[in-house]
Amino acid sequence: MPSQLSPAEKELLSIYTRQAYDSYLSENLKDCEEKLNKIESLNKGDANAVFLRGAVTGRRARPGKNMKYIQDALRIWRPLFEQLTGESGEAMRSAISEALTTILYIPIDLASRQWDVYRDARTARELSATVKSILDYDDMYHSMIGDNYAQWIHSQFVANYVFLVDEIVGLNKPIPVGGQTDAIAAYGDALSSVTQMADRIPSLGESEVAVKRNAAQKMERFHKHNDLHL
Repeated sequence: MPSQLSPAEKELLSIYTRQAYDSYLSENLKDCEEKLNKIESLNKGDANAVFLRGAVTGRRARPGKNMKYIQDALRIWRPLFEQLTGESGEAMRSAISEALTTILYIPIDLASRQWDVYRDARTARELSATVKSILDYDDMYHSMIGDNYAQWIHSQFVANYVFLVDEIVGLNKPIPVGGQTDAIAAYGDALSSVTQMADRIPSLGESEVAVKRNAAQKMERFHKHNDLHL
């Protein structure tokens, strides 16, 4: 906490910080941003405010659109990674990692959007665009050789792929057969993108191998049952 602030300002800063975190955790993002503005008026560059600003920004991403907010969040977080050291740095990296996992899940919100009902062409197209965007951002950071932050971000993307692929094409999720050609074609594009994501998962253990194998088998079954309809 900056020494130039008066005791009253330091107390106010502490109160706003608690309120901002509470609002973030309760997903009241508008209120969180209002508190962040107050924090930054007292202490520009406050680490907690910067972290929350990135987390709130990333949560604006939506399936198939506004995916740039993920990149915006990663840009906002960079100074925290580069400037904080020791225990503070480790704690912030852990917080960023957890927040990024949440952000990556939001565009692929399988529970509310019911991604397993792939007979809707718009849904499948949005899924395909979402996965492609995530892969593109990963490619961008992975290509930044010698950039520690970029390589760390790449590792965070990869760490989430097992969960994302399993949620999208889990063992119990059906493969649509026949039906409207545009919906089936859109699903094929989505499944192709998900298979690319699965290919990036390192084969470190049985769970990773199982997820990769299932994605490949779903792609194979899709072509077997639908190629005549396309």
